[in-house]
Amino acid sequence: MVRERLRVGQRAPVKAVTCRPAYEASADEVTAAFAEDGVGERRFALPEVGEGFAVPGRVAIGFHLLDRVVHDWDVAVTIGARWEPAGELTDAALRVATRVPDEGRGAGGAFRRRIAVGDDAAPGDRLLALLGRDPSWTLGC
Repeated sequence: MVRERLRVGQRAPVKAVTCRPAYEASADEVTAAFAEDGVGERRFALPEVGEGFAVPGRVAIGFHLLDRVVHDWDVAVTIGARWEPAGELTDAALRVATRVPDEGRGAGGAFRRRIAVGDDAAPGDRLLALLGRDPSWTLGC
């Protein structure tokens, strides 16, 4: 494959690719799994947290919601899009984020250390800061 040389500041052409079908299939799988009878009490293994670590389904669902809302910010800020989750999603994710322990944060951890924000910070900014994300961060290129 021959690549064209780019000048400084010139953007590489981006091939249009859609991930929507794969995303929708994945979302359908998660929705079906979380809709099964007794899921709230079933144990879910979370090896990314620790070997042998498992939580009840109701907790796993909360973690999934938190991941979804916050990773939406990650993507949005990276591509220069607005991040405006519904208020009830932000509020629910905030309730989960307040329970994420401070232990194990930092280099090599699942989360960075919490960031201080003002008492008047918007709920979305408080959510991001609780998980170590700087709400004012922008892509610097």
